[in-house]
Amino acid sequence: MLDRPNPVGGEMIEGPILEKKWKSFVGHHQIPQRHGLTMGEIAILTKKYYSDCELDVVTMKNWKRSQFFYQTNLPWVNPSPNLPTMDGALTFVGTVLFEGTNLSEGRGTTRSLEMIGHPKIEAFSFVHSIGQKIYQEGGEGFVIRPLVFMPTFQKHAGVACGGVQIHVTDPHKFQSWKVGQLLCREFKSALGEDFRWRDTPYEYENDRLAIDLINGSELVREWVEKQGSVIELDSIQKIGLEVFLGQRSDVLIYG
Repeated sequence: MLDRPNPVGGEMIEGPILEKKWKSFVGHHQIPQRHGLTMGEIAILTKKYYSDCELDVVTMKNWKRSQFFYQTNLPWVNPSPNLPTMDGALTFVGTVLFEGTNLSEGRGTTRSLEMIGHPKIEAFSFVHSIGQKIYQEGGEGFVIRPLVFMPTFQKHAGVACGGVQIHVTDPHKFQSWKVGQLLCREFKSALGEDFRWRDTPYEYENDRLAIDLINGSELVREWVEKQGSVIELDSIQKIGLEVFLGQRSDVLIYG
Protein backbone atom coordinates (compact mmCIF):
# COMPACT_ATOMS: atom_id res chain seq x y z
CA MET A 1 0.00 0.00 0.00
CA LEU A 2 1.04 3.59 -0.58
CA ASP A 3 1.46 5.46 2.68
CA ARG A 4 0.23 9.05 3.07
CA PRO A 5 0.37 11.85 5.67
CA ASN A 6 -1.95 11.80 8.62
CA PRO A 7 -3.84 15.08 8.08
CA VAL A 8 -4.14 15.72 11.83
CA GLY A 9 -0.49 15.06 12.60
CA GLY A 10 1.43 12.10 13.90
CA GLU A 11 1.97 13.00 17.53
CA MET A 12 -1.25 13.82 19.40
CA ILE A 13 -3.31 10.91 20.73
CA GLU A 14 -6.90 11.44 21.91
CA GLY A 15 -10.03 9.56 22.83
CA PRO A 16 -10.78 6.33 24.66
CA ILE A 17 -9.38 3.02 23.50
CA LEU A 18 -12.15 1.13 21.70
CA GLU A 19 -13.53 -1.67 23.87
CA LYS A 20 -13.92 -5.08 22.21
CA LYS A 21 -17.65 -5.19 22.92
CA TRP A 22 -18.11 -2.03 20.81
CA LYS A 23 -16.35 -3.44 17.76
CA SER A 24 -18.31 -2.46 14.64
CA PHE A 25 -18.01 -1.10 11.11
CA VAL A 26 -17.21 2.26 12.75
CA GLY A 27 -14.35 0.95 14.90
CA HIS A 28 -12.64 -2.41 14.53
CA HIS A 29 -9.48 -2.49 16.66
CA GLN A 30 -8.47 -1.41 20.17
CA ILE A 31 -7.11 1.98 19.17
CA PRO A 32 -8.18 5.52 20.13
CA GLN A 33 -10.12 7.97 17.98
CA ARG A 34 -6.95 9.94 17.27
CA HIS A 35 -4.05 7.53 17.08
CA GLY A 36 -1.18 9.58 15.65
CA LEU A 37 -0.34 6.96 13.02
CA THR A 38 -0.19 7.00 9.24
CA MET A 39 -2.30 4.57 7.23
CA GLY A 40 0.84 2.53 6.58
CA GLU A 41 1.55 2.29 10.28
CA ILE A 42 -2.06 1.32 10.98
CA ALA A 43 -1.68 -1.45 8.39
CA ILE A 44 1.46 -2.72 10.12
CA LEU A 45 -0.27 -2.61 13.51
CA THR A 46 -3.24 -4.53 12.08
CA LYS A 47 -0.98 -7.19 10.59
CA LYS A 48 1.04 -7.57 13.79
CA TYR A 49 -1.75 -7.65 16.36
CA TYR A 50 -5.04 -8.44 14.63
CA SER A 51 -4.93 -10.08 11.21
CA ASP A 52 -1.82 -11.53 9.63
CA CYS A 53 -1.61 -10.89 5.90
CA GLU A 54 0.81 -10.09 3.12
CA LEU A 55 1.74 -6.43 3.39
CA ASP A 56 4.17 -4.11 1.68
CA VAL A 57 4.10 -0.44 2.70
CA VAL A 58 5.60 2.07 0.30
CA THR A 59 6.86 4.75 2.67
CA MET A 60 6.83 8.52 2.27
CA LYS A 61 9.82 10.78 1.92
CA ASN A 62 10.34 13.95 3.98
CA TRP A 63 7.23 13.62 6.16
CA LYS A 64 7.71 14.39 9.86
CA ARG A 65 5.43 13.28 12.71
CA SER A 66 5.00 16.88 13.83
CA GLN A 67 3.55 17.93 10.46
CA PHE A 68 -0.09 18.71 9.85
CA PHE A 69 -1.47 18.55 6.34
CA TYR A 70 -1.22 22.28 5.69
CA GLN A 71 2.55 22.00 6.25
CA THR A 72 3.06 19.41 3.49
CA ASN A 73 2.35 21.83 0.60
CA LEU A 74 0.22 19.10 -0.97
CA PRO A 75 -3.20 19.86 -2.50
CA TRP A 76 -6.18 19.05 -0.30
CA VAL A 77 -8.34 16.36 -1.88
CA ASN A 78 -11.58 15.80 0.01
CA PRO A 79 -11.43 12.43 1.81
CA SER A 80 -15.22 12.79 2.11
CA PRO A 81 -17.82 15.11 0.55
CA ASN A 82 -18.33 16.42 4.08
CA LEU A 83 -14.67 17.25 4.73
CA PRO A 84 -14.00 20.08 2.28
CA THR A 85 -11.29 21.82 4.35
CA MET A 86 -8.13 20.99 6.29
CA ASP A 87 -9.65 22.71 9.33
CA GLY A 88 -12.57 20.32 9.10
CA ALA A 89 -10.22 17.36 9.39
CA LEU A 90 -8.89 18.78 12.66
CA THR A 91 -12.30 19.50 14.18
CA PHE A 92 -13.73 16.20 12.87
CA VAL A 93 -11.98 14.31 15.67
CA GLY A 94 -14.31 16.02 18.14
CA THR A 95 -17.38 16.92 16.09
CA VAL A 96 -18.07 13.55 14.44
CA LEU A 97 -19.51 12.39 17.77
CA PHE A 98 -22.51 14.66 17.12
CA GLU A 99 -23.60 12.15 14.49
CA GLY A 100 -24.75 10.22 17.56
CA THR A 101 -27.05 13.04 18.70
CA ASN A 102 -29.97 15.04 17.32
CA LEU A 103 -27.73 18.11 16.86
CA SER A 104 -26.52 19.13 13.42
CA GLU A 105 -22.79 18.73 12.87
CA GLY A 106 -22.96 21.14 9.93
CA ARG A 107 -23.69 18.66 7.15
CA GLY A 108 -25.58 20.55 4.49
CA THR A 109 -23.31 23.60 4.84
CA THR A 110 -20.00 24.56 3.24
CA ARG A 111 -18.10 24.10 6.54
CA SER A 112 -19.43 20.77 7.73
CA LEU A 113 -17.93 19.25 10.88
CA GLU A 114 -16.60 22.64 11.94
CA MET A 115 -19.95 23.77 13.38
CA ILE A 116 -22.55 22.32 15.72
CA GLY A 117 -26.06 23.53 16.39
CA HIS A 118 -29.73 22.96 17.18
CA PRO A 119 -32.87 24.96 16.37
CA LYS A 120 -33.55 25.65 20.06
CA ILE A 121 -30.12 27.10 20.86
CA GLU A 122 -29.68 30.89 20.94
CA ALA A 123 -26.10 31.10 19.75
CA PHE A 124 -24.83 34.25 21.42
CA SER A 125 -26.20 33.62 24.91
CA PHE A 126 -25.06 29.98 24.70
CA VAL A 127 -21.47 30.91 23.86
CA HIS A 128 -21.51 33.64 26.51
CA SER A 129 -22.60 31.13 29.14
CA ILE A 130 -20.07 28.39 28.32
CA GLY A 131 -17.13 30.40 26.97
CA GLN A 132 -14.82 30.59 29.97
CA LYS A 133 -15.54 27.02 31.05
CA ILE A 134 -14.70 25.64 27.59
CA TYR A 135 -11.41 27.54 27.43
CA GLN A 136 -10.42 26.58 30.98
CA GLU A 137 -11.19 22.89 30.51
CA GLY A 138 -10.46 22.48 26.79
CA GLY A 139 -6.95 23.89 26.68
CA GLU A 140 -5.48 26.11 24.00
CA GLY A 141 -5.36 26.34 20.22
CA PHE A 142 -8.99 27.15 19.39
CA VAL A 143 -11.69 29.80 19.50
CA ILE A 144 -15.43 29.19 19.81
CA ARG A 145 -17.68 31.70 18.07
CA PRO A 146 -21.48 31.95 18.09
CA LEU A 147 -23.08 30.96 14.82
CA VAL A 148 -26.49 30.56 13.19
CA PHE A 149 -26.58 28.28 10.15
CA MET A 150 -29.20 26.52 8.03
CA PRO A 151 -28.39 23.02 6.75
CA THR A 152 -29.60 22.30 3.23
CA PHE A 153 -29.84 18.55 3.86
CA GLN A 154 -29.68 15.92 6.63
CA LYS A 155 -30.56 16.93 10.20
CA HIS A 156 -32.70 20.09 10.56
CA ALA A 157 -32.61 20.76 6.81
CA GLY A 158 -34.10 24.17 6.03
CA VAL A 159 -34.25 25.16 9.71
CA ALA A 160 -32.01 27.79 11.34
CA CYS A 161 -29.73 26.23 13.96
CA GLY A 162 -27.98 28.19 16.69
CA GLY A 163 -24.67 26.94 17.95
CA VAL A 164 -20.93 27.30 17.55
CA GLN A 165 -18.18 27.23 14.99
CA ILE A 166 -14.77 25.99 16.11
CA HIS A 167 -11.80 27.96 14.77
CA VAL A 168 -8.44 26.20 15.10
CA THR A 169 -5.72 28.72 15.95
CA ASP A 170 -2.90 26.29 16.82
CA PRO A 171 -3.27 22.66 15.70
CA HIS A 172 -0.29 21.63 17.85
CA LYS A 173 -2.25 22.55 21.00
CA PHE A 174 -5.87 21.97 19.95
CA GLN A 175 -7.36 18.91 21.67
CA SER A 176 -10.23 18.30 19.29
CA TRP A 177 -11.72 15.21 20.90
CA LYS A 178 -11.79 16.76 24.36
CA VAL A 179 -13.35 20.01 23.10
CA GLY A 180 -16.04 18.03 21.27
CA GLN A 181 -17.01 16.09 24.39
CA LEU A 182 -17.07 19.24 26.52
CA LEU A 183 -19.34 20.93 23.99
CA CYS A 184 -21.62 17.89 23.95
CA ARG A 185 -21.93 18.11 27.73
CA GLU A 186 -22.82 21.81 27.53
CA PHE A 187 -25.33 21.35 24.69
CA LYS A 188 -27.08 18.64 26.71
CA SER A 189 -27.21 20.92 29.72
CA ALA A 190 -28.63 23.80 27.69
CA LEU A 191 -31.18 21.76 25.73
CA GLY A 192 -32.47 19.53 28.51
CA GLU A 193 -35.19 17.22 27.16
CA ASP A 194 -34.65 18.58 23.64
CA PHE A 195 -31.24 16.87 23.57
CA ARG A 196 -31.42 13.25 22.41
CA TRP A 197 -29.02 10.47 21.55
CA ARG A 198 -29.57 9.04 18.08
CA ASP A 199 -31.45 5.75 18.44
CA THR A 200 -32.04 4.96 14.77
CA PRO A 201 -29.91 2.47 12.76
CA TYR A 202 -26.33 3.66 12.29
CA GLU A 203 -23.65 2.15 10.02
CA TYR A 204 -25.26 -1.32 9.79
CA GLU A 205 -26.06 -1.41 13.52
CA ASN A 206 -29.69 -1.56 14.63
CA ASP A 207 -29.62 -2.23 18.36
CA ARG A 208 -26.73 -0.15 19.75
CA LEU A 209 -26.52 3.61 20.22
CA ALA A 210 -24.48 5.44 17.59
CA ILE A 211 -22.66 7.54 20.20
CA ASP A 212 -21.25 4.42 21.89
CA LEU A 213 -20.11 3.01 18.56
CA ILE A 214 -18.40 6.28 17.64
CA ASN A 215 -16.58 6.57 20.97
CA GLY A 216 -15.94 2.83 21.26
CA SER A 217 -17.24 2.98 24.81
CA GLU A 218 -20.39 3.76 26.76
CA LEU A 219 -18.36 5.63 29.39
CA VAL A 220 -18.30 8.91 27.48
CA ARG A 221 -22.08 8.94 26.99
CA GLU A 222 -22.54 8.25 30.71
CA TRP A 223 -20.09 11.07 31.48
CA VAL A 224 -22.16 13.51 29.39
CA GLU A 225 -25.40 12.35 31.01
CA LYS A 226 -24.10 12.94 34.52
CA GLN A 227 -22.42 16.23 33.53
CA GLY A 228 -19.03 14.95 34.62
CA SER A 229 -15.80 16.84 35.28
CA VAL A 230 -12.88 17.27 32.89
CA ILE A 231 -10.76 15.19 35.29
CA GLU A 232 -13.18 12.29 34.87
CA LEU A 233 -13.09 12.74 31.09
CA ASP A 234 -9.29 12.60 31.09
CA SER A 235 -9.38 9.40 33.15
CA ILE A 236 -11.59 7.72 30.53
CA GLN A 237 -8.93 8.39 27.92
CA LYS A 238 -6.30 6.61 30.02
CA ILE A 239 -8.08 3.24 30.15
CA GLY A 240 -6.04 0.79 28.07
CA LEU A 241 -3.76 3.56 26.81
CA GLU A 242 -0.54 2.00 28.07
CA VAL A 243 -1.11 -1.15 26.03
CA PHE A 244 -1.87 0.83 22.88
CA LEU A 245 1.21 3.03 23.33
CA GLY A 246 3.37 -0.08 23.56
CA GLN A 247 1.87 -1.48 20.35
CA ARG A 248 2.16 1.88 18.65
CA SER A 249 5.86 2.19 19.45
CA ASP A 250 6.47 -1.14 17.70
CA VAL A 251 5.01 -0.01 14.36
CA LEU A 252 6.30 3.55 13.91
CA ILE A 253 7.97 4.00 10.53
CA TYR A 254 8.85 7.67 10.86
CA GLY A 255 10.95 9.21 13.63
